[in-house]
Amino acid sequence: MTNLIIDSTVANSVNPSINLAALGVPSNVVVSNTTPATQPSAFEQLKSLESARISWETVELAQSNNRLYSILKQAYSFYLVMKQDADKEVRKVKLEAMEAFIADKGYTNSFGATTHDMTRVVKCVFGVDRRRVSAYSIALREALRQEVGAKDLIVFMQENGGVEQIRMGGTKPLSATKRAELVKAEVSEAVISKVKFDAEIVKANADWVDKQVVFVATYLPTGEFEVNAVVRHDGAVNTALAAYYTLAQAKKRE
Repeated sequence: MTNLIIDSTVANSVNPSINLAALGVPSNVVVSNTTPATQPSAFEQLKSLESARISWETVELAQSNNRLYSILKQAYSFYLVMKQDADKEVRKVKLEAMEAFIADKGYTNSFGATTHDMTRVVKCVFGVDRRRVSAYSIALREALRQEVGAKDLIVFMQENGGVEQIRMGGTKPLSATKRAELVKAEVSEAVISKVKFDAEIVKANADWVDKQVVFVATYLPTGEFEVNAVVRHDGAVNTALAAYYTLAQAKKRE
């Protein structure tokens, strides 16, 4: 006995006919109810791909970037301890460990005499890919230039568009307030001279005590400064301190 399977699409066609006698064998007719699978349209395919991309960006890529930033933070911390720790012995141990690691990996010839130690640390962590080492080193050195603490590095990376954006010079400049904060204590401790004005001209009072003010002065041929005005205003003080910071940084680069 032979079972003959007929697809429902054939059975539903106009005037279907099968000559069973011509088959020469006893036969049963079984009609299949299977409906052909519908293929998604090209538009639906693109929508599906878009959804996959969004999922990748919000989950997998974000997780990958967070892991990278975590490793960069640890490398950055290693450098800061090696350079800035108050204990000379601690700094020495970190430096010797880095140099021993470089020698062990055969990276010694990869560096020139002027290679930044941040690049050396990054090389130890990320290996022989020069382009990647360069990008990560540039990003971390920019964080260093802006005096970003290790605990704030990940936020710094996120707020400035990631490693590649920072490498291309896309970091946000320090605000005037931030620049002022960085030098406020330094300026307060530096006493150039002491001046006392007539109380009738500069009407200072107890509210002015320990507050910073701005002098508007003119330099005279005699080598003296002629004070023209005294401004007690937080915005003016911040602007002056920010300018002081900018000039100090420019001098360091020179």
